[in-house]
Amino acid sequence: MKQLVEENGTITFKDGKTGQVHKAKIRELKAGAESMDAPLNLELDADYNESRILLSGVLGAASAAMDPKRDWPVDLTVKALGVESTVKGKATDLMAPSGIDMAVTAQIKDFGELNALLKPM
Repeated sequence: MKQLVEENGTITFKDGKTGQVHKAKIRELKAGAESMDAPLNLELDADYNESRILLSGVLGAASAAMDPKRDWPVDLTVKALGVESTVKGKATDLMAPSGIDMAVTAQIKDFGELNALLKPM
């Protein structure tokens, strides 16, 4: 896949147990890699249940994901609910999964949306 672009898409699903409806609106999704051996670049701008989500970064090559002896790198940044998170590292043998070596960081920039989510109902 050289380049995938999705704009103005909507995904709606219903939780079979609770009946709760979840809605994701994709403002823009871009994903692409020059070849099966090249890293996959990702950019996502979406809303999930009316909360904005921005994701950007790079994942390892598709060929590495299918080879249990090769490292599969991850370098992602996610911004949502006033929190900016990063995930950096690598995994080996994604089908197992094993050899996971990741660092996850989170920085709360704005407690507003996060507090609303954590309020008891």
